[in-house]
Amino acid sequence: TIGSGATDGNISPDRNAKYVLLQKYKQITGEDLSRFETCEPMYILSENAVLDDVQQMVKVIKERQNDGFKGIILTHGTDTLAYSCAYLGLLLSDVKVPVVMVSSNLTLSEPKANGVANFIGAVKLIDANVRPNVYVSYRNPGDNFTSIHLGTRMGIPPHYSDSFYSPEGKRFAVIKNGV
Repeated sequence: TIGSGATDGNISPDRNAKYVLLQKYKQITGEDLSRFETCEPMYILSENAVLDDVQQMVKVIKERQNDGFKGIILTHGTDTLAYSCAYLGLLLSDVKVPVVMVSSNLTLSEPKANGVANFIGAVKLIDANVRPNVYVSYRNPGDNFTSIHLGTRMGIPPHYSDSFYSPEGKRFAVIKNGV
């Protein structure tokens, strides 16, 4: 959903959504966007992803991890987020920079969407010089904090829910009030 737009009640991939995410980030933080570089290895709904697509993500991350980045933020749909982050966590056990997956419960045009908060959490985590691993930054609706989950330890959300949890409530970290 983070990379999608809604038209007449239909949600579909929207290549302009990445600009919406970055512009909303800039509006909230006032930060210059020049430190970000975007890359689009694919643009599909996450529920349509197949094994080859996830392997393509791994390939691109492994190629780009040596490009001098402090970290990599991967936008991904919520429908298969728990599955992809677990798989990426296993295949990228030797990753050289933190990889943080972010998504949104609603399209970014919706006022209650959590995608920008999740992106801010990802940036804060990378800026904290966290060790290389695969993480997920996600603020559950109704929470006043963003949870950071280890990719290999994030649970599948309850049915009909857009909230994510780590088993036994053991998140990797919490970002609250910008810290």
